[in-house]
Amino acid sequence: VVGHTLISFCLVLLLHYCNSCCICIGMNVLRGVLVWCIIGCGMLCCDGASSDAMVRISLQNGTVFDISDVVNFFLYGPRNKSQEVRPLYLLNRKGLLSYTPSLSDTGDTACQGSTNIRQLGMFGDNTILRVIQTQVLLTVCNVNGMVWSQPSGQWHGGRQGAFEANAEYIMMADYLAAYTGKTQATLLFSSNPERMLCAVNKNNEQIYVGTGNWTNNVCEMDLEELSNNYTKLYYDYAVIATGTYPTTSNQGKRLVERVYFEQEATTLYLPLDGSHGTHGPFTICLRSVELDTVTHCIPVMSGTIKSTEWLVVNLTKHLSPGHYDVAIQAQVGRSHGMQPIKWLTDSLPKEGKGGARDEIYEPNISGDFPKEECSKKHAFNSSVAAKLYSSMQWQLNQSKLSQSDSKSPKYGMFVVTDVRHNGVPSRDADEHTRKSSSSAMWDQVRMGYKAAYPALRVLNSMYAWKRLADVGLVYNDLISDNDIADVKADIKTQLLNKDGSLKTWISCNVSDNNISTCDRNSPEGSGQESYDLAFLPDHAMATTLNIVSEDVMVTMAKQARYHGGHRLNLKSIESTGEPYIIMDALRWTYTDEEGFALPFENQTGWSQIFKNSTMGPGNYGNDQQNGGWMWSTTTEVLQAVMYPEALSDWARVAQGVRQLIHLVTSPTCPTFSADSWLVRKPLTDPMIKEYCRHAYGTSANLTDCWGFTPCDVYGDVTWGLRDGVLGPLLAFPTRLLQLNILSNGTLSVLGSVPILLKNCEKQICNVDLSIPNSISFV
Repeated sequence: VVGHTLISFCLVLLLHYCNSCCICIGMNVLRGVLVWCIIGCGMLCCDGASSDAMVRISLQNGTVFDISDVVNFFLYGPRNKSQEVRPLYLLNRKGLLSYTPSLSDTGDTACQGSTNIRQLGMFGDNTILRVIQTQVLLTVCNVNGMVWSQPSGQWHGGRQGAFEANAEYIMMADYLAAYTGKTQATLLFSSNPERMLCAVNKNNEQIYVGTGNWTNNVCEMDLEELSNNYTKLYYDYAVIATGTYPTTSNQGKRLVERVYFEQEATTLYLPLDGSHGTHGPFTICLRSVELDTVTHCIPVMSGTIKSTEWLVVNLTKHLSPGHYDVAIQAQVGRSHGMQPIKWLTDSLPKEGKGGARDEIYEPNISGDFPKEECSKKHAFNSSVAAKLYSSMQWQLNQSKLSQSDSKSPKYGMFVVTDVRHNGVPSRDADEHTRKSSSSAMWDQVRMGYKAAYPALRVLNSMYAWKRLADVGLVYNDLISDNDIADVKADIKTQLLNKDGSLKTWISCNVSDNNISTCDRNSPEGSGQESYDLAFLPDHAMATTLNIVSEDVMVTMAKQARYHGGHRLNLKSIESTGEPYIIMDALRWTYTDEEGFALPFENQTGWSQIFKNSTMGPGNYGNDQQNGGWMWSTTTEVLQAVMYPEALSDWARVAQGVRQLIHLVTSPTCPTFSADSWLVRKPLTDPMIKEYCRHAYGTSANLTDCWGFTPCDVYGDVTWGLRDGVLGPLLAFPTRLLQLNILSNGTLSVLGSVPILLKNCEKQICNVDLSIPNSISFV
């Protein structure tokens, strides 16, 4: 729709506050003025069912785009819950279809994290809210305050993708506050959790040990019933330490609960989950706080944990009265193939004074498990507010400018000072000393030092922090509006090109031991070199932050269009003349004198790029790593800017997604239509197929019902994100209406006076907006 053509449409969004709560936004022409009416709760949802979302756009010419069926499928699955959903190997590298976020999600915000967080925030129903809450509660910060762990493992453990994790953690907390409301969020953020624990005393009485939030009867309850019926409960993970030498990337997370035993205890009952995979062996340690010593070290073998029953631990030596740290961790050096232990935890204990703590420990090289291991620790309180504070403080430390003049700006753009992420193409074959892992979500490209992606995420998180501070959930004096303005100005100074586009990163080839020492205040000199791949997600995020102009973004969006979606970047990696930008380059056995891969059939490694060619697997024919078409890229673009073809692109994506649903839910194997580009792109080059088989190993021989293997198609055309294909489908109407969900529990539409969502639970909320005739939707 171009120019001043008027659109009328109705968009219904699910809110979690009541099962039937919806917002209907309609636009009509009235006396030359566009009037909006916003109606909430129960008017349009079918019979109060939270699985009936409506998303419909109607044009004045009578054309209607209704994607309600698509949205419902990707939020709630097929209507027939027993219906088989067939895997398509294009959906992710393991050939699995992941279409709905759930409580079992790992919440890996280090991979395409900004898209995951934004879409989880936009969905906002009860299930998604619990997903968000779980991710916020489970995150761990290390000794320096850096976000270190995700729920089921290291958050890329300080390697690629780790540097935006802090920012995205704060952004996730911002959404959690918005949906829970200030009162509930205040309790949740300030409370220190409590890991549930029962014991048998010397009188043979079974008692709950803790703040008194639960009666003794809870010790006999079915664990599955407990976790399903109480939304404040969640399972925390004991992350397994791995590796043969201690680094920040292979540390473990020990689960600890500090409790007071009033009487002597003979037996402990622990609510541990053993429903997923093989667990153990692990160890339960008891440390006396008063004596500062380990009194018990109890090994537990695998196969002893059940998903519904409390684990019974008989104490051969009775526990004397006093304060104790009850700790659980996997046995170091024996964790291969084992799943992390999970302990049922209460996020809102009595008066918020639970004894839960996270302890970071390093692997024991010898592989044994002495008592002393339990006492080596870095302990942290587990409250959300404390973790958010240390997370933001770490980011600010990475953003401090080098000048000492108090009148100068205190902060500039976020800089990755760790030389392992210096953005320099690496030719060091020693894996343990190799420099320049990626510092951003594209883990095949050695972005680092001054990388645009994490710098922009940090700026986003600073805005999120201010929103949280404005409603009293975090410290208000940590960041000022001037600090935010200074960071934005520095990003413009250092990363903007003369044409208004954005550099992808600036590398630093000067260091002092492990710290990059290039001039952080200037984009040039002292070993710095800029790289420009014209990454679309960077530009989209910078546009929403008013760093890149909408005109520049519109031009890029048009150039990157590919069958309704958008390629990842506009400039090829080959054009840099640096094959070692690809992290896998050192694994290529056959290369030319410059390091580019040679197209030999028995080539090794993955993501090969060839000189003066775009046919290598690293390029995917300009479809993925080297110019990729991904759901996340399209989502970012559609949320950033309205360009002339946006509506038609959005409609085409919706059409292709509907075909995808038909393919994976059909009882037979239907044929592909002309729009199979969206579902899969055939991999026809026999040499690239050979590379693929090397990379996938035995899984390359798996087939789906069509007879396709993972190496018959480009596996990353549609990445298996948490939001999946739903992201771009919601991105367009979100941008069209300029919907904003704020941490004070309000929603604004086209800059309207914010609507307090809580007020719309039991009554209709109406807001009239007068929009000038001069407005044009392009």
